[in-house]
Amino acid sequence: MLSLRPVDYPKLGVEDPSWRRFSPAEPKTWHAFWLECRGGLGQGVFLGEGETDLSFEPRCFGETLILCVRGYPYVVYPDGAVLAVPCDLFGYSQFVDADKMIVFCNFAELAIVHRSGEVRYSCDLAVDDLWVVSVSGETVNLSGLKELGLEPEDFFINVSQIPKVQRV
Repeated sequence: MLSLRPVDYPKLGVEDPSWRRFSPAEPKTWHAFWLECRGGLGQGVFLGEGETDLSFEPRCFGETLILCVRGYPYVVYPDGAVLAVPCDLFGYSQFVDADKMIVFCNFAELAIVHRSGEVRYSCDLAVDDLWVVSVSGETVNLSGLKELGLEPEDFFINVSQIPKVQRV
């Protein structure tokens, strides 16, 4: 059974060598969790927090768990691997829970977590004001500034056009 639950910090805090740390960028705050994966093995993990109001508790999504800590999303795989979804800015401010994927968006970045555990990420779809309008199948309808000085425009992108993020 895959589970991730908040716990108190260990005695050595974030410097505890037996705990793993994950974050897409250098966070101001770390949150302590206890991760249990199949086989009953447990591991302490720290997940960094972003700087937006977007948060949700760990939830099952396909074979994985997904959660968001103040704008920084994480995918936890059945083998205990944790992937911090890439994010160069302060964190994601929008998410759309579609049938087979969860789409995260901020001013200029888009990340997609597929139910299979595959993660895709792009930071060059728009220069500002990027927003998910809708998701239909494998197509994402976006709005954003493609060039500074122009008005935001709607556009479509197929999920397969967004680069995959490699699991480490």
